[in-house]
Order: sequence, then C-alpha cells, then structure tokens
Amino acid sequence: MREKPVIIDNGPLVHLLILNHLPLLRALYTVVWIPQKVEDEFLATDRTVREDALKNAPWLRTFRRPITVVPEPMPQGSLVRANFSGEDAVIALAQELNARLILIDDLKARRRAERIKLPFKGVPGVLLEAKHAGFIDLVEPRLRVLLANGARLGPEVINKVLQEAGEA
Repeated sequence: MREKPVIIDNGPLVHLLILNHLPLLRALYTVVWIPQKVEDEFLATDRTVREDALKNAPWLRTFRRPITVVPEPMPQGSLVRANFSGEDAVIALAQELNARLILIDDLKARRRAERIKLPFKGVPGVLLEAKHAGFIDLVEPRLRVLLANGARLGPEVINKVLQEAGEA
C-alpha cells in the first residue's frame, strides 16, 4: 500500500533551506509535495538560489495539477479558488490527497488544520523528529538560527521543544 503524502508550505520550506536541512525531509518523509502556489511563493525571492535548491532536492515534488478541493472551512466558489494562499493550497491538497501530515507554521492555518483534524507540524517539530531519529544532534542552535532569520517562535514553543529534545 502506498504511503500517504506529506505536504509542505512556504514558511517551513524557507526555514529548512536557511538551515541547509532540506535533506531532512527526504530522511524523515521520503517524498514531500509542494503545491504549485507554494512553489510560486518560494521562488518569488532569491529565485536562482531557490530554483537550485529545488533542482537538487528531487524528493521535493511540485503538484502542478489544479487542486480540485476547496479547503475547509472556506466558502465555496471560483473566486476563492482563484485566490488561494499558499496555506489554502496546502490544506486543500492535503484534503484532496488524504495527506498523513502537513508542514506549516502559520498559526491561523494550523488552527484550521486542527479544526478539520488534519495532522500538522512546524519546523520545530520537524527538528525534534529529526533529533529523535538521530539525524541531528541538537535542536537548540538551529532554533537560534531560525530566530536570527526572522522566524516567529514564542518562548513557550521553544521551551516545550527543548524539553522534549532533552536540551532544557
């Protein structure tokens, strides 16, 4: 039986690129899907660097077909469908493909995913999973790099992750 897919949003993609940890996605999840809308957002900045990153990460695959599911709980209609945000596209694709997990950092999108019982994880959760799997040794220095690069992580999230990592 084929494994359910993992879908990633722009924020986690950018943060893992900053950490030079895109290969963690292959190690943890084998293949990760990127909705076309998210790839467009990702490539809107530092296009050459980011195109190279995607080219060198064949485990990151862009879903280029139109997404047919309107993410819940959103109103139906073609206007909404035409104006998907990256987060909307992640949630819609996850619903359409019956994803096992979405990688998303946006708080509103995480709340929506929670309401519809869609499993999700942010970059701190990915780092924690990578440490438990033996792919990285420490989470804390990576969180510091993310904070220095504009990631919005509250002290409660940082403390919880560090405790779970055995680094508090």
